[in-house]
Amino acid sequence: MEDFFAIPEEVLRYTARALRKELKARGWTDVKTVRSRMAMLLFATRPDGKKIRFSPCTPYATTKFATVIADDKVATYFLLKEAGVKQPETVWLAEDKTKWRDELAELLAKHKRIVVKPVDGAHGRKVAVNLES
Repeated sequence: MEDFFAIPEEVLRYTARALRKELKARGWTDVKTVRSRMAMLLFATRPDGKKIRFSPCTPYATTKFATVIADDKVATYFLLKEAGVKQPETVWLAEDKTKWRDELAELLAKHKRIVVKPVDGAHGRKVAVNLES
């Protein structure tokens, strides 16, 4: 484990940087982390002495089910649709990339510009906006 506060700023993603700033402001001093390819896990002792575990994007009280929904745009879309929340027209491209050209052409025929996002992206990474062709 390493000291969360000792990790160089440029190594941390936006959410982890914001969380670290807030933890410092609240007087937290004992926060250790384990970084893996999949996640950053935090092991902290709050100023009141209580020990907790969490990740920068997920509060420690959040269930695994809720985390999966929050991390997956498809799951989020269907949950919001079921709840009656209006959303932009959304389509998922086929696994077979050779079919993408026709699927995107059909969508562009209905809309002047579109946005393309990866299902599991975060912080705007790999998002393409205002595509017209």
